[in-house]
Amino acid sequence: MDLIDLSSGRIIRISEDRGNEARGCRMDTSALTEAAARVEETIRIGDLDLVILNKFAKAEEEGGGMRDAIAVAISRDIPVLIGVGLLAVPALEAFAGEFCAIIDPDRAAMRAWLDAHSRRRASERLEILSIGG
Repeated sequence: MDLIDLSSGRIIRISEDRGNEARGCRMDTSALTEAAARVEETIRIGDLDLVILNKFAKAEEEGGGMRDAIAVAISRDIPVLIGVGLLAVPALEAFAGEFCAIIDPDRAAMRAWLDAHSRRRASERLEILSIGG
């Protein structure tokens, strides 16, 4: 399993190398922790309009994984689009509370969600710009 930082193109392998005969894969928790720290730092220092994360799963349900990065994005009012399986939805809702909106995994629903957040953030920028000048 690999994570790709879309802003830099950097690839971080987060699964253990178990050899050619291995069946299945196993998470490399230290690599996931490193990747999550990089994502969190990018969110803290970047001027981001959107954070896209592949999955809210077991690591996040247990309090790790990308959970802190998600919290930082929420605190900075940056929309976060996350893939989540049906079994993990309750944990995501418990974690994100009022900031969680479950949308259908289809193009039209995601486009509507993205458009709504893009317009909101664009109008916030316009208000900020108009205050100064």
